[in-house]
This record gives sequence, structure tokens and C-alpha cells, in this order.
Amino acid sequence: MSLKARTFVLPFVLGSIFVSAFSTTGAQSEPERGGVRAIRWTAKADLPLPHRNGKAVSSGGKIYFMGGYCPATKEWCESSNYEYDPEKDSWTAKARIPVGRSNFALVSLDRKIFAVGGDPVLPNNDLYLPDEDRWAGLAPLSLPRQHIDGGLIGNQIYVVSGMGKDPDAPDGSERVALTPTVEIYDLAADRWAMGRPLPEARDGVQVAVVGGKLYAIGGGLGPNKGRSISAAFQRYDPGAKAWESLPDLPFPILGPGIAVIGEDIFVVGGLTEELGSSMASDKVCFFDVRRDRWAMASPLPKPIQFSGVAVLGDRIFVIGGCDQDFREYDSVYEGTFGPRSPHGRR
Repeated sequence: MSLKARTFVLPFVLGSIFVSAFSTTGAQSEPERGGVRAIRWTAKADLPLPHRNGKAVSSGGKIYFMGGYCPATKEWCESSNYEYDPEKDSWTAKARIPVGRSNFALVSLDRKIFAVGGDPVLPNNDLYLPDEDRWAGLAPLSLPRQHIDGGLIGNQIYVVSGMGKDPDAPDGSERVALTPTVEIYDLAADRWAMGRPLPEARDGVQVAVVGGKLYAIGGGLGPNKGRSISAAFQRYDPGAKAWESLPDLPFPILGPGIAVIGEDIFVVGGLTEELGSSMASDKVCFFDVRRDRWAMASPLPKPIQFSGVAVLGDRIFVIGGCDQDFREYDSVYEGTFGPRSPHGRR
């Protein structure tokens, strides 16, 4: 059943402070001390079919949701490609990805969308041209990988960590292993180069770019790490070619959506751990790059993991995903922030 046009008001009680989702605090304001950043979540037109582990990106005022797993088709690595028009609040099927995939990197620049790697341990790097609704193949990854993410700095795409084929596996085995590998794709030269590896290999690390620097967020850990999900948060400076550790996330997270608005990095939903158990999360937190600190924002209307998240202007769109039991969603939520106050705050 469609939830189109329904709005969710999500109040909080923090100590003696009551904060509503209709508070005047929003995306460009400074974090409220002891409170949360208020986001108003509104349900929009559903995806044509439920999906999880797909990716979303915005380009030219529209949103594109691609790949993932769809229970209707029973394909783990879907080749679907849907375009969302926010003015019409409607979805349209577009040219399918040449090779179906999930858990891949999806990056856009100047009406070009790059779909890189993904399950099942793919090297593929494919270019989608929305204005022509067609695909073209580009230079593949040097190291085929899945459970990855990517970010754009200048004219280069950084693809971070993930899982590749286990070099110690016997011949014919499909066993995979974590890798800290970072590869950098030069758009002009159509060529990959190796970058400085992530300090600790993680599965499903999510990526954000702010101010020409790359941020690596959470992810899954290998065996014998004490827990299976990481709260690690690191920044890469391409000028210095060096990683630095930043304050950990407020909680461990795997498979969240990432949204960058101004100089704030929002971490939306995902799979988290509490008291030794893993669970889908409705939590939303954000990192204030200017102040190097984390704060909380209004939660999602429901726990969502492995969704696609995209940004249009200062609006966050959370698309598909699944619940604690991996039941897929077709839901779409738009997150908006309060109007700007006379004092220049939201």
C-alpha cells in the first residue's frame, strides 16, 4: 500500500528537553546542545518494486535508483534502473544496467553516472548517460570487489575497501576476503591507480566527500574482532595522501545511507549492534565537519537497513531497503528541514 504524502512527526524527550520534528532546527544550523537536529520525514511515491542493497544518486534534478535485490524477480543482483521525478512524485523505468549488481559504488558528475564493482565480486565500471538513456563500458577495477562505496574528488572516483576474492582460497573457490584496497579512477584518462589503503579493511564501508576530503564510515569487521560491526570513522587527505582517525560514530553501523548537506555528513539507518545483537536501525546521526563532532537527528519512521540514499538540494531521500528480518521495502521517504529563522538559523 502506498504511503504517499503522509508525514511523520517524530518527537523526542532528552532529559527535560522536548524536541519535535517540526522544530526550527535544520540542516544548515549548528547542532543543538543536548538535543537533536529536527528532520521531517514524508512518504513519497513507492518504488515500482521492493529492493534492498541497491544504490541511489541524484543527477540533473532527478534521482536514480539502481541494482540491488528484488524479491519479485528473485534476482540477488538486479539490473533495474529507475528514475524519480520529484516534481511529479513518480518513478520511470530506464535502460537497465548492463551487468546486474548489488552493494556497489554509484557516483555522479555532470549528468554522468558511474556504477562500479559490486556483488558478485565484479570488476565492471559502467557509465550511464541519463540524457541519452544509454550505457557504455569503461576501464574495469584492477581488483574486482563487492560491498564497496565510492566518492568523487575533482575528476577522480575513489573506491574504498570491501571484499575481493580470497587470494589464499583453493582453485575454483568463490571464497571472498576483506581488503583495505583503495583504487582511484581518473575520469579523463579512463584509468585506475592504487591509492593509500584504508588503515583497517572493512566490508560495506560507506563514503562521503566534504571539502575535497574523503570520509570512510563504519562497515563490517572480520572474525576475531570482538564485534562484527565497526564504529570507525576516518578522513583521507588526497594532498597529503594520508588517513587520519576521527571521533568514532555514536554507534557501530553497517550498510547505512549517507547524505552530505553543506558540511554535515548524515548517516541514515543501517545495521547496528546493541548488547551483542545486530538489528536494523532507525537512527540518524550527523558529523559536523567544522567542529569535528557527532550529533543526533530525528530518526526514520521505521528501522531501515541497506537502502539507497540520495540528496536533492537540502532534501534527503531514503529509498527501499529492508527491515530486521530482511523483508524488502518499496517505501520512499523525503527528509526536509525547518525554515530559516530571522537569526540565520534553521
